[in-house]
Amino acid sequence: MNLSDFQKQFLQDKRKELLDETLLVWTITKTGSGNIYGEGKTETKASVSVTCKVGWNASIDKNERPGGFIEEGDCNALVSKDDQNEFEGSNKYVAFDGMDFNIVRIKPVADTNEAVILLKRR
Repeated sequence: MNLSDFQKQFLQDKRKELLDETLLVWTITKTGSGNIYGEGKTETKASVSVTCKVGWNASIDKNERPGGFIEEGDCNALVSKDDQNEFEGSNKYVAFDGMDFNIVRIKPVADTNEAVILLKRR
């Protein structure tokens, strides 16, 4: 389903309300066997900068639990489809504005060639 001209204009107007941010996407890699206390393991961190739009609002999602809805995230990042792969994978988190965030979910938006990254504070 394609977006109508009205819907596209509405999305462009909403984007003007979002803040431009540069996110650091950190990947943590652990090597070595170690013992049950984690001794002997080596931890390596690498980061990539991604420029995007960030909207600060709680994301609410429907759930099967009693009550029906739960709060899933603290903010959303709108990124280009080309940058989506930087957020995919395990052992990744996002840092910006002095805070760290876990990646909850990635929602591709095919009509606009973008992706919405749902983030929750660590």
